Amino acid sequence: MRQFILLLAMSFELSALSHSIADESKVTLQHYLQGVLFEQQGNYAQAMKEYESVVLLDPAASYVFKRQAELALELGDLEKALAAAERAVSLESGSAQNYRLLGNVHWARGEVDKAREDFKKALEIDPHYAEALLSLANLTAAADPEAAKGYFQRFLEQNPGNAAEALYQMALIEERQGKLDAAAARLKEAVEKDPDALQARYALAQLYEVRQDTGAALGEYEQILEREPKNASLWVRLGEIQALLGDAAAADASFRKAKELQKDNPGASFWLALRAEEKGDYGAAAEVLRDSAQLASD
Repeated sequence: MRQFILLLAMSFELSALSHSIADESKVTLQHYLQGVLFEQQGNYAQAMKEYESVVLLDPAASYVFKRQAELALELGDLEKALAAAERAVSLESGSAQNYRLLGNVHWARGEVDKAREDFKKALEIDPHYAEALLSLANLTAAADPEAAKGYFQRFLEQNPGNAAEALYQMALIEERQGKLDAAAARLKEAVEKDPDALQARYALAQLYEVRQDTGAALGEYEQILEREPKNASLWVRLGEIQALLGDAAAADASFRKAKELQKDNPGASFWLALRAEEKGDYGAAAEVLRDSAQLASD
């Protein structure tokens, strides 16, 4: 996936920057393309060296400073990320993307106020810049949850096709505020908008469990399993809820399904061993437990 994203980004950059690249030497372009290739291969240190060669040859190559900043941020080199991001902004001060990148670097450095101003600047340049709006909302959520919900609402209105993400994030804020009914309503709306929004479905199922609405939680987990039928841990959780509701046969089937998918799953091994022990079949219980990945530590 990372390789595909890098290739896509490179094609967009080369298209958008065709005029500037046309004026650069072949050597500069070769260094840049070689850097992208090294990134694709996971050789990030060498990629950074290639990008540094480009900016030595062309100090006005803002797109390379942006790539440097993104790579340095991913590698955790925040000093280099900051220097590159600031240089990209100085060269292209009208770029909303550059300000969002600078905001991400300031955020990673714990400089929250600076990050907030960067995101706001990005939105001044492009009021419909969805990524900057989400960044600002997430940054604001802890200190000012109501303001963050306002940003998410604005994102929702501007991006109705991605409503589930905004509703999910708003629900998380309301859950932290103790507004469980409001959070549940947001999550229900999220899965109505996008039935495949698994984050929202998981959050809704867990919220039902917190509210001790076991039947509703069971129904939500069953909906998730339709989309993730090979999730062994989820089959275990389903079995635990079925056992809690007194449906021993269904619980046993779920635990067996989990073990079929993942032989050493600790949860499936534990529950199947417990069920065997309850039936007096200690040999079967011991045999099942031997498969557990946590046998040595538990």
